[in-house]
Amino acid sequence: MLVSYCTAVVQSAKAQTTRPNIVIILTDDMVYHSLSINTNDPLIQTPNIDRIGEEGADIKYYCTNSLCVPGRASLLSGKYGHTTGAVNNANYPPDSLVTLPKILHAKGYHTALIGKWMMGNWNPKPEFDYWLASHNQTTYYNDSCNYSWVHIPVNEHMTDFETDSALALISRIDTPFLF
Repeated sequence: MLVSYCTAVVQSAKAQTTRPNIVIILTDDMVYHSLSINTNDPLIQTPNIDRIGEEGADIKYYCTNSLCVPGRASLLSGKYGHTTGAVNNANYPPDSLVTLPKILHAKGYHTALIGKWMMGNWNPKPEFDYWLASHNQTTYYNDSCNYSWVHIPVNEHMTDFETDSALALISRIDTPFLF
């Protein structure tokens, strides 16, 4: 599994004291040539993700672990998976693990998780102000998700629902955010 990780930083042109907004996009189970930015295959068309890579960070070779849970634990904590307690998909890191969302939440950032969590149960974690975690990470249509402890049905493609939810949330937030 190749994990493609992109961080887009949006800064105000006004003052250097303005804290940046941070968006982390983690795509699972992608190989290098899954994006048109990395291949000449005319059948692969990913213009929106390509644009993020062209205007932000396009990290082509990032993989601390080829499994979901240790990979997420590493990405969010900055540590190797085996040092987080997440050595496979059945062992989750402890709630005491220091993560970027915990640090930034404590510094006044609005933090949100939207999409696949798979690091323990899908109940909201205190370091996230907004929590929208899909229940079943293997179906992509007519699924359900946990929205701040409420099980809600989703009768559309999960990717569309999650994207629309993220955009709606961004439009309402007036503080620096980490998504």
